[in-house]
Amino acid sequence: MTSLRLRPSPPLTVRPERVRWLAAAFAVFGAAWFVLMMVSYLDHVFVGTADVPVHDWAISLRTPVATAVLAFITTLTGPSWMTVITAITGFGWMILFREWRRPVLLMGAMTLAVLASTLIKHELSRARPDPLQMMLTIDQSYSFPSGHTLGTAVFAGSLAYLLAAHSARRNAFALGAVLAVAFTALVAFTRLYLGYHWLTDVLASAGLSLVFIAAVMVGDLLLSRRPAVKAEAPEEPTNGPVGQA
Repeated sequence: MTSLRLRPSPPLTVRPERVRWLAAAFAVFGAAWFVLMMVSYLDHVFVGTADVPVHDWAISLRTPVATAVLAFITTLTGPSWMTVITAITGFGWMILFREWRRPVLLMGAMTLAVLASTLIKHELSRARPDPLQMMLTIDQSYSFPSGHTLGTAVFAGSLAYLLAAHSARRNAFALGAVLAVAFTALVAFTRLYLGYHWLTDVLASAGLSLVFIAAVMVGDLLLSRRPAVKAEAPEEPTNGPVGQA
């Protein structure tokens, strides 16, 4: 009876030096950008001065069709559905491709992102925009940072990296980055349009997501350098006569 064995992840197809430098750049820039957005809203300076004008502009764009489409997107990328999507993606990846490193990194990053978002929200306790302008149910939880934007960015960015970094296709990195940024921007806009967040909320989440994506990159690099455990080789048949006891 044979047991199901997990395979090692495909090898990195990019230079480790490139991954290290990119991860460092993501971590430093992402953390600095997050702090800048936090200071902007706390002191109402820099980008913080655009919170109210951008909010008013976003809700002025509302139409029945746009509201229906964006409401569907924002519901699908909410904490509940993203938890389900992440679990299905991670465990499905393990079962179908029989590897654990990349799906575990993806699920780990999402878990840490949710914990960080929850902690920061309660520490800063920023109020959301006027509940009467919210298009769906009234949300009385705290606003900074945007959990939808953070979860989407970490999921899309981490998944794009984990696939592109182990792909032999040219321009896989560029394509993955464009798709991840575009989808994250769309989700961020739904939060402004539907009246649930300020501009600095979603921009702060975008910056914070880079820190988690950088952690995924470092984890992938470290795990990819570990030698895979060799499976037991089947016994080769002997050419000579079988010895007797």
